[in-house]
Amino acid sequence: MLLDRSSTWAFRFGVAGIVHGSLAVIAIILWATGLPPFVRPQMSWLIYIEGYGIWFALGYATYIILGVAGAFLMSALYRDTEKGLGKKYTGTAEKLAWLHLILMNVGIASTSWLMMVAGDAAMLPPELCALIHPGFLFAIVIEYPTLMTISIASLVAGIISGALGYRMTRRTA
Repeated sequence: MLLDRSSTWAFRFGVAGIVHGSLAVIAIILWATGLPPFVRPQMSWLIYIEGYGIWFALGYATYIILGVAGAFLMSALYRDTEKGLGKKYTGTAEKLAWLHLILMNVGIASTSWLMMVAGDAAMLPPELCALIHPGFLFAIVIEYPTLMTISIASLVAGIISGALGYRMTRRTA
């Protein structure tokens, strides 16, 4: 069971998977129903996956694969290490596990949600963008390279931290 409390890190990553899964369900309900009213992509654009809709679809798929499934896979890995091998994450390995949990989840959430928001914002009707601010889309997109770089760096740093902590824990007697 992935939410077994006897495996501390497996439980934490399992909770992260549940949180990501819940956010994914909420996101698709909001975008599919058009609620709130300012979030209105044409669902046919997403199904067709052409133009700007591809960014939304790719961000959502990335979130499902790396956010939801990735958290549960990490939960299984931590469970195997803690319960199957009887090894505990202590000292530096525990700090690396914390970095893994935080940086990986923040990185994947921010990366994929930035992609979804970019695709969604680009699909907004031009008249709505003009009402918000004349340079609305440009203001959103101009910061994306920096934000995406930070998000991806966070994700990669989290994965590396997890790998290092895993190696340290597996090598202990």
